[in-house]
Amino acid sequence: MYIVGGAVVLVAGGAFLMMSRKPTVEKVERPESVQPDVDLDAEFRKRPHLRTDDKAILRFIQESGGAFITEIRDRFDIPKSSAWRMIKRLEDEGLIKSATVGRETYLQLGEPEEEP
Repeated sequence: MYIVGGAVVLVAGGAFLMMSRKPTVEKVERPESVQPDVDLDAEFRKRPHLRTDDKAILRFIQESGGAFITEIRDRFDIPKSSAWRMIKRLEDEGLIKSATVGRETYLQLGEPEEEP
């Protein structure tokens, strides 16, 4: 009898503690910034080697005015490692720039390169 009562008290206490805890996920606000005016079609013509998914993500970033990497991963249903490789590739091309906001990575289109 005492064992059953003790188990009930432990379960009820644990449930109470779990429900009273505040969630650890914090809402990160989008940074205030101005998205550069980039003609993506012209950039795509300059870089015919870009993948279709690269182009889709660049369009998404442009339409959103910037995006967190988690938004991109969720929207395009891609694994974390693939997203990071893609972002690195697009940064190396100069098409996007990233910034850390809280614990998130925020992405924006990069400034277009001037034609010589």
